Amino acid sequence: MIAQCSSCNKTFEIEDTGAQYCPHCGTHVYVEAPHSPGGMSGGPTGGERWEGAESSPDWSPRGGSGDEGGPAGSNGESSPFERRGEIGFLNGFFLTVKMALFDPASLFRRMRVDNVDGAFLFGWLCLTIGLLAGNIWNFVTSAFSPGPSATPELDELPPELAELLETFITHATGPGNLVASLLLSPVIAAIGILIAAAMVHLGVLVFGANNHGWNASFRAACYGSTPWLIGVVPLCGSLIGMIWALVLTITAIFFLQRTTPLKASLAVLIWFLVCCLCCCLGGLLMGGLMSQAVAASGMG
Repeated sequence: MIAQCSSCNKTFEIEDTGAQYCPHCGTHVYVEAPHSPGGMSGGPTGGERWEGAESSPDWSPRGGSGDEGGPAGSNGESSPFERRGEIGFLNGFFLTVKMALFDPASLFRRMRVDNVDGAFLFGWLCLTIGLLAGNIWNFVTSAFSPGPSATPELDELPPELAELLETFITHATGPGNLVASLLLSPVIAAIGILIAAAMVHLGVLVFGANNHGWNASFRAACYGSTPWLIGVVPLCGSLIGMIWALVLTITAIFFLQRTTPLKASLAVLIWFLVCCLCCCLGGLLMGGLMSQAVAASGMG
């Protein structure tokens, strides 16, 4: 049997009517069984085409407030990547990336939350690719930047401290550090996703947004990592990816946990604000210590 997607108008083969998934654009389609005159009904034969609508009673949310948004529990749909066995690994990956970046509402609105099948692998791949690309670009840009010996600020520091910083900068931008960063990126990505999921879920619990449990928060953290792929863009890719990932994770929490935009934002951004505060305090502390070292050197 052949069905035609109502979104991209491309055709694809199906084995039965009902809820389907377009392998070309990732759109949810519903193929109704035809009803022939005289009360007889049967499935399409040969090359008949049945157009699918973009919504279906099979995908209506279960539980919650009853509105159209939010997850559908076990009645929900898996992401294209989670159906990679049917539509292919690369096709499923790129379709999911496309939906997450440019149509997240369609991806998360009816996403199932009764399991986490494939979510971790997808998030790990996105974050790993972003980290690998970011490390490579950092090495390339540092190779064309002046070395630590050309930094006039080091001359104002005590000799011991200046030598220590120069050694640190040299090793941090050297090829050895690049190799270590590339080897550790997959491990850092895996640990990072688990920590991010735990922090997001803790925020969900704190702000009263826990309507669908750990699986929903874990899926939000995994699929929220998609924008880290933008790290392949030189210079500003990692920064844009980080900001986009925050927005996407908030969107995912909003739909998957069926909560309010405010609670979803607070659950995600609270940890970002805490990290920014810690970085600012650490910078101020480091600056104070260096100022004291410079003052002590001048007095001596």
